[in-house]
Amino acid sequence: MRVHKGLLNAGVDSSFLYGQGNNCADGSYSISRFNNLIHKFGRRISKLKFKYGGYSLKGFYSFLPPHIHIKSQIEKHNPDLVHLHWVSDLLHPALLSDIKKPIIWSLHDLNPLTGGCHYTSSCNLFQIECHACPALGSVRCDDISRYQFLKKANAYKSVKINFVGSSKWITSTGMSSVLGGGHCFHHLPTPIDTVAFSPITKQAARLKLGISTNKKIILFGADRAMTDPRKGFHLLLEALQVFNGDKNQYKMLIVGDDLKSDSIEGFEAHSIGIVKDESLMHALFCSADLFVAPSVEENLSNMIMESIACGTPVLAFNIGGNPDMIDHLSNGYLVNEVSGKALSDGLFNFFGAENLGVDFSGNARKKAVECFDNSVVIPQYLDLYKQILNGRDSA
Repeated sequence: MRVHKGLLNAGVDSSFLYGQGNNCADGSYSISRFNNLIHKFGRRISKLKFKYGGYSLKGFYSFLPPHIHIKSQIEKHNPDLVHLHWVSDLLHPALLSDIKKPIIWSLHDLNPLTGGCHYTSSCNLFQIECHACPALGSVRCDDISRYQFLKKANAYKSVKINFVGSSKWITSTGMSSVLGGGHCFHHLPTPIDTVAFSPITKQAARLKLGISTNKKIILFGADRAMTDPRKGFHLLLEALQVFNGDKNQYKMLIVGDDLKSDSIEGFEAHSIGIVKDESLMHALFCSADLFVAPSVEENLSNMIMESIACGTPVLAFNIGGNPDMIDHLSNGYLVNEVSGKALSDGLFNFFGAENLGVDFSGNARKKAVECFDNSVVIPQYLDLYKQILNGRDSA
């Protein structure tokens, strides 16, 4: 959606086709009601496959969706090219050949290149052939991950795909995959509107939120943080428990669907709940002294990008796409060891480093504006589109 909005703002005729949910953005169109019903039915079938397939889910996993034919809806808009984004539960790979236009596919995670998981953890079977999937708790060589892997492999043979990795990490990881073989890879970040996410004073932000405190505010937010170990909330809890600083000097703000403030021991904490309003999220970022992102696997985090655009430094592990956005001890702090103790040490060291005269806030904002603003990134996408339409840099 961010690329779509950026293209519209640049005067490009862009149409955005989406599956479920409500989307009121200009140029956005839902798939037909009939296709939506098929989509919902397919999701129920996927749940039954998991329930009765003898699997034990250990991570975010997607079963192939039903054959939702969107060819006619694509042809209705008659685009010059088709740019796919997160379509793991919308577009069956076998239907890629129905798209008679150049295809670009942004890798928001690794699902297009695996047998079903979205992040591979320590598993490298996607570089050979998926089977005995750890994300499913499977030891079978003929499990559903192998079936889906082979389905994708067969589908990708009949099309030419230009994969776009939004981080350097996912681009290089994608290039090492079997399913990506024979296709082109490009690295282009996701853009951000640095006007919508721009700094305001902490005092103004806290006043807007009704927060009266002179304490240092630490912000954390994630979807499914309690149920998805990849989000690293368990490591944040461990880090806060062993934190060596004076806990009375800090206040935690927690954003998420299943996070409660009473899970933070020893810290004053407040649970915000789910935040869908962009202006509220903007105020939360601006109110904080630090945003903590303890994910153990991550592509190019929207929340990290939004945080630095608001001038709020970020503490995160040195993994995935985090180093693309965080410059250690310049606009944030990168923790090399993935552990609660190391995260706790990083938290303590960051607040100590604030006394070194480093303009963390100014550097964070500068990084966002110079590297990720629409005005910087969208022209790069337009250049890529032109190259592909001219027959260059395509598979």
